[in-house]
Amino acid sequence: SLYKSDYDGSEQRCTSKGGDGKRALRGGAWYDSPGRLRSADRDRYNPNEADDSIGFRLARDF
Repeated sequence: SLYKSDYDGSEQRCTSKGGDGKRALRGGAWYDSPGRLRSADRDRYNPNEADDSIGFRLARDF
């Protein structure tokens, strides 16, 4: 969804076109501070740029 700095929890408000085209990025990376290591943390990024710290994390018990 599009990134909105005043996000109020309503996903419908973030699905419209317009703005700067940045997308919402949730959760923290391995190098972030403890306050950012939660799924509710939000930031924005350009979807046309690659970054090795953006992606899915999978965990499995052995």
